[in-house]
Amino acid sequence: LDGLAELRSPRLRAVAERLVSPALPYPVRARAVSALGRVAKDAVEDAERREIARELVALLDDTSFRVRASACDALVAAGEASALGDLRRMAASHPHELTRRRADGAVRGLEGVVAGDTTVAELRRALEDERRQREELDERVRKLEARLPPEAGKGGGT
Repeated sequence: LDGLAELRSPRLRAVAERLVSPALPYPVRARAVSALGRVAKDAVEDAERREIARELVALLDDTSFRVRASACDALVAAGEASALGDLRRMAASHPHELTRRRADGAVRGLEGVVAGDTTVAELRRALEDERRQREELDERVRKLEARLPPEAGKGGGT
């Protein structure tokens, strides 16, 4: 799995999805869940990321703590805000204390990722506004310069 992830192989998702089977030992499934998180993080298409996130959310109910913990971590790695509700429910009501803690950590991590994405989006909007204002000012300067007599624009001095 690690080799396929390093190579960014398109086969990684299919292999990982087969390896999350409950028939396999939990260490194999936990690694496969982590690999799915990497695939979701690197997904170019939002639809693919959301689809993988749904698979990861389903794995939050796995019988193995390590698989559940890997699913929490993978959802944070994927930055999938749609999982916040499921993670919050898990943090509030799961019978296993370690699972509740892991889910709570995932909620905090995912909220941080979402907040970071929001900040980046706000900065991009502000930058675009600044560009637009600069372009408007440049156009106004061009219009003013066009009104000046030819010798006034030369800057010849005294």
